[in-house]
Amino acid sequence: MSQPKMIESFVTSKKVSTFLLSICIPTYNRSASLRQTIQSIVTQSSFREDSCVELVILDNCSQDSTSELCMMYLKLYPENFKYHRQLELVQGDINFRDVLNLASGAFLKLNNDTLVHHKHSLRYMLDALGGIISSATSGNRETPFFSNGLIRLRNHPINCPSMDSFLKLSCGTSTYIGAFGIWRDDLHLIQNYFPELAWKNCLGQVDCLFRLLELGRSLVIYNCVLGTINQPINRGGYDIGKVVVAEYLRLCQRCFRLGLITRGSMLRETRRSIINASKWFNNQLLYPNLYRFEFKDFFVIVKTSCSERPILLAFFYLHMYFDYFLKFCRKSIKQLLLYIKRR
Repeated sequence: MSQPKMIESFVTSKKVSTFLLSICIPTYNRSASLRQTIQSIVTQSSFREDSCVELVILDNCSQDSTSELCMMYLKLYPENFKYHRQLELVQGDINFRDVLNLASGAFLKLNNDTLVHHKHSLRYMLDALGGIISSATSGNRETPFFSNGLIRLRNHPINCPSMDSFLKLSCGTSTYIGAFGIWRDDLHLIQNYFPELAWKNCLGQVDCLFRLLELGRSLVIYNCVLGTINQPINRGGYDIGKVVVAEYLRLCQRCFRLGLITRGSMLRETRRSIINASKWFNNQLLYPNLYRFEFKDFFVIVKTSCSERPILLAFFYLHMYFDYFLKFCRKSIKQLLLYIKRR
């Protein structure tokens, strides 16, 4: 059996590809969930028969059975299954960047190694991409954003001609890596045009998306449910305050200074980020065995982020305590029911 390809550095390929869609999966020590994810993709007719979808997996030096698993699938699908392994452990965002650059499809879509696809997800994405290509005029091609049903009451495609409209309509899903996708030539353009792209700050895909909008590209949100996310045993591995609050709002602040979003949008995103962070803080507080996030200087970061609107800080604490109370009650009820059931 052939050995996995090891990468020292990525080299972007500009050759014409026969693949319309590349599903790009960065992974690390999640062979069990990865198996389900891969199986949900390779069993679809759009992967096995249409010859227009490739699956690319970049292993960040996993210590489990990821390599053996992927080599098995590589042998089964040598034409449109790619498996590479980093030479050494790298930061997660670097693995995101590298897997995108290893893909050869016209459209590159990130995919969590915990996302199990529904049986017609590939067909849905291919139809969306085909529709965008056929309707493009004068090179003005929209970029699809597959939000996987995370936007409530939004099932039809939503056009977002500006960053302001995207942030408003995406309802905070811009950080979800499974929604991120980009045309391959746009990725090359952005990486060349913005060498300071923040791939090392845990939100590289968000920075890339924002730069795309900065260049005048428009997005269209497809909110159809593509699959189910299998939660890993332990979630986390990064600092919530620094990533979800400080880094995300830094990216938004840059857009605000450039005039790409309004002050109202900036305040809305601040509110969303601190609410999201408070939820994760409570999750770890109540379920310490399920989460391994860091919260260094958490309250200082939140306070700094709310400095322009002190009322947001009051809103943060109010929401955090209320959210904690609800989750504590829910946890207590579950424990009580479990106790009664055992008796």
